[in-house]
Amino acid sequence: MAGKQWFKISSWDVDNNKAGSVTPFQAMINPTGYAIERTVSMSKRGKCDGRVGEALTLEDLVLDGTGVVPGPTGSAQSVEAQLDDLMAVVQIAPSGEKMVYPVVELVWGSLYYLGRVTSLTTKYTLFAPDGIPLRARVSMKIEEYIPDTDAVADSADAATMTKQLQVDAGMRLPELCFAAYGDAGMAAAVARFNGLTSMRNVAAGTSIDCP
Repeated sequence: MAGKQWFKISSWDVDNNKAGSVTPFQAMINPTGYAIERTVSMSKRGKCDGRVGEALTLEDLVLDGTGVVPGPTGSAQSVEAQLDDLMAVVQIAPSGEKMVYPVVELVWGSLYYLGRVTSLTTKYTLFAPDGIPLRARVSMKIEEYIPDTDAVADSADAATMTKQLQVDAGMRLPELCFAAYGDAGMAAAVARFNGLTSMRNVAAGTSIDCP
């Protein structure tokens, strides 16, 4: 039986297609669930470009500061300290003369998601006698990350060209697709192309054909 997996959210280095340098946030208590909304933009006449947008809503991520619940590291941490760690990953940051929302990577079990946190709500639910928060619930909405690049290849080229990539230890198919195409959303299509039954559990050393 596999060991318990903790929900983790990390910054994502867009330029280098890998996790960023900011220390990841790892939950002390896993979320109660999440929802994925898929939407399509269309004209009044029902025309669209065929792309489906996604947004993930994370429900009730509990921050516990009572000291009763052992976290992934086994040490207690205050609610505010946990919230600071989370905000360090998801908050807007300067980029040149502009402020940008960073891309984040969510990993939990079979969930792998790249996106930008567009809303974050913190509800404080338990307090010490002096008013210090002992428990809070965080809800977030993460919009799918779509690289601001041209198409991966011309359709004619894509039909005739295939490159082979190797799956490294610990790598998930969405990560490989992000490296190959700049779009983790290609994972389902690549899995079908290679006859894979899972996008999440691909053995290290497997050769993947990327059209």
